[in-house]
Amino acid sequence: MSVVSFQGRSSSKLVSQSKSAVVAALDIGSTKISCMIADRVAPKHKLADPRTGLRIIGFGHVASRGIKNGAVVNIEEAELAIRQAVDTAERMAQRRISRVSVSISGGRPQSLRHGAAVNVANGIVARADLDRAVAAALLDFSPSGRTLMHLAPIGFALDGIESEHEPIGLHGNQLAVEFGVVTVETAALQNLRSAIEGAHLQVTGFSLAPLSAARAVLTDDEMTLGTAVVDIGGAVTTLAFVKNGSVIAADAIHIGGVALTHDIAQGLGTTIAHAERMKTLFGSALPNGHDANQPLAVPMLGEKGNDSVHHVPKSTLNAIIIPRLEEILEQVASVFSNWDVQVMRVVFTGGAAQLAGLRDLGQHVLQRPCRVGTVSELQGLTDTTRQSGFAVSAGLICQVLKPEVHYAMPAEATDEIEKRQMTYTSRLTKWFKEAI
Repeated sequence: MSVVSFQGRSSSKLVSQSKSAVVAALDIGSTKISCMIADRVAPKHKLADPRTGLRIIGFGHVASRGIKNGAVVNIEEAELAIRQAVDTAERMAQRRISRVSVSISGGRPQSLRHGAAVNVANGIVARADLDRAVAAALLDFSPSGRTLMHLAPIGFALDGIESEHEPIGLHGNQLAVEFGVVTVETAALQNLRSAIEGAHLQVTGFSLAPLSAARAVLTDDEMTLGTAVVDIGGAVTTLAFVKNGSVIAADAIHIGGVALTHDIAQGLGTTIAHAERMKTLFGSALPNGHDANQPLAVPMLGEKGNDSVHHVPKSTLNAIIIPRLEEILEQVASVFSNWDVQVMRVVFTGGAAQLAGLRDLGQHVLQRPCRVGTVSELQGLTDTTRQSGFAVSAGLICQVLKPEVHYAMPAEATDEIEKRQMTYTSRLTKWFKEAI
């Protein structure tokens, strides 16, 4: 049986960029597209945080076009927006880039569990036994039009004794292994790749947005013990449970900060642009803050002249924001309940995470310790890029420097999946190409 080694290794796609002196990340969201460029610098000492080995030298972001719910709906518009974000970052960095790592918030991520048990060949667990367990677990894995994004071991069991570590060298009779598998829709990745390659950039790797954010905002202990990262984007809220540095479970909710903006525009009868401004400058998840009676000027939609502006107390704005935030958090809680993991702590990232009081509201609804993540370790960050709304871009840069350790899918399982997904025509085309 031909099996790729079970040995943990770094993603070759990301390593190819990490060897370069300059690395780049592209965050394609529903409301903004941002590009971050970093230069590698020597760390202060060997045990320093890997994030100190990078210095941000360029950053650019533009309003998204051609993107809806994290997916490309118009390649030409998306390509143009990508070009503009990259060009802004290149001008600031005074460098040209040709390769980028890309975050993905669309593609409807799904997480599954797969496991299998095998007999230990010689009574002592060897690498070959782990290989056979991997093959047994994944040979029946059928993505059905989806692409494998992350594959991480959840745990091992030797004769019923569970452990998070590989039991290499231990005596036993039966070895069981269980994986967390995260997949996304293949078409969504292909469309993103087409738009990026249309901007003359090579994609060195894809990563789920909340995993990238985790690289930037989680502490080492949070990454090890297990933490749920909730990235509240413009139109999509993506979630991932990260443990031992890998994604164990993931999902997405098709609601985000844009819903808050539209609620404000509808509730106060103002323009979407002014509703976004009010949300950003004055929005809060605190119902009765000390400035709840502060009057806010609201230009009326379609009105002109002296009577075109009216005033409302800040409490009215917050009364519109809080119910929608509660709805998002309730859906997050529902996702947590469907995961086969125990979520003990939550870290929020994304643009909407900057709303005052979100941590307290999150703890009330989710009944778990919560905090809002900020980026602090990278050199060259500005006050703007340290905010949680740019955690994905910063985390992608960190991920390039220290790629996710993952486990390779056995070649036999890969070949079997490919065979299942190929149509008769594609099989014939492949056979013809191989024949010549």
